[in-house]
Amino acid sequence: MIEIGIKELLGIGIGVSIYFVRNENLKGILKLEKETNEKIQANKDLIISVKNENEKSNERVISKLGNIEEDLKRTEYSIKTFAGESSATRELVIKIYEEVMGIGKSRTQRRSK
Repeated sequence: MIEIGIKELLGIGIGVSIYFVRNENLKGILKLEKETNEKIQANKDLIISVKNENEKSNERVISKLGNIEEDLKRTEYSIKTFAGESSATRELVIKIYEEVMGIGKSRTQRRSK
C-alpha cells in the first residue's frame, strides 16, 4: 500500500482547489467575453441601421431639393417667357410671384417702416 503523508494530501488538495478555481474563472471569462461580443455586435448593428436610415433620409432630402430646384427653374422660365411681352406685364408677374412666394410681404413691411 502506498503511504500518503499530510504534505502530499495538502498538495493534492491545493492542486484540486486551484484546478476548480481556475476552471470557474475560465468559465466566467468566457461568459463575459461572449456577452461583450454580443453587445459589440448589437452596437455595430445599431450603428449600421442608423447609418442606413440617415442615408435614406439624406437621399429623400436631396431628391426633394432637386424637385424644388426644377420647380424654381420652370417657374423662372415661365415668368421670363410670360413677362417678355412688355415691361408692365413683367413687373406685374414679378409682383405676383413675390406675393405667392412670400417675398413681397417682407418688402412692403420694410417700406412701411
